[in-house]
Amino acid sequence: MNRLIIKTLTVLMLFSAAASAGKEFNEKIDVRVMSQNLYIGADLGRLLAGEPPAAILQTIQQTDFAARAVEIAKEIHDFKPDVIGLQEVSLVKLFDSSGNVLLELDYLAILMDELAEKSDYTVAAVVNNADVTLPIDPQAGTFGRLLDRDVILVRTKDITTSNATSVNYTNNLVVDFGGQPLEFTRGYTAVDVLLKKGESGIRFVNTHLEVEDTPCLTATGLQTCQDLQATELVAALANEQLPVVLVGDFNATLGT
Repeated sequence: MNRLIIKTLTVLMLFSAAASAGKEFNEKIDVRVMSQNLYIGADLGRLLAGEPPAAILQTIQQTDFAARAVEIAKEIHDFKPDVIGLQEVSLVKLFDSSGNVLLELDYLAILMDELAEKSDYTVAAVVNNADVTLPIDPQAGTFGRLLDRDVILVRTKDITTSNATSVNYTNNLVVDFGGQPLEFTRGYTAVDVLLKKGESGIRFVNTHLEVEDTPCLTATGLQTCQDLQATELVAALANEQLPVVLVGDFNATLGT
């Protein structure tokens, strides 16, 4: 589980106009944040290794997000973060050739139903990333759809938000699947957050970068998709006027 919970966060104006001008933001902002990768429930790299999509769908069902959502909701209720960044907020569907839905797993709806029983959270921003449909069982004529999303939740009792932004990166991993190019789009979403306690606002940003060492073909040759996406994100945040709190699954290890 990838999470980060901070009770008292002192923001130093990361990726902001003030920072680029050499100024320091010393005001203490009392805000609690959380980052959580919900995890689709299976390694999608198995597709590229030649495993049948039906086996991967079975693993997704066996890892039982509904049960995991109960525990995630309990953790959120216990810590009561003001703002939450969620990654891998999947929508999984199985349908037949006539379009009849045989199975639907909406991770966002499942988690929000659990939260509604104990806590008061609302969706502040969503970015739709990869949206892929593949045949599951050609003989049965069934297909599977995966929609990947990153989502920001806020605690409605204490938080107001504005200026919601959802952006897909222009540099994304493209793989060959059965002779067809398959793009796994990623992105980020952001909101301005104002605490009702009267403190200054922050710009809350949530993202999921591509895994390390995956190549993206650009006009100048092959470069790492993760580096290109991170460069896009830093450039997008360079002129922010509010202190920026950046959370996410960055798929990166710290160097020494």
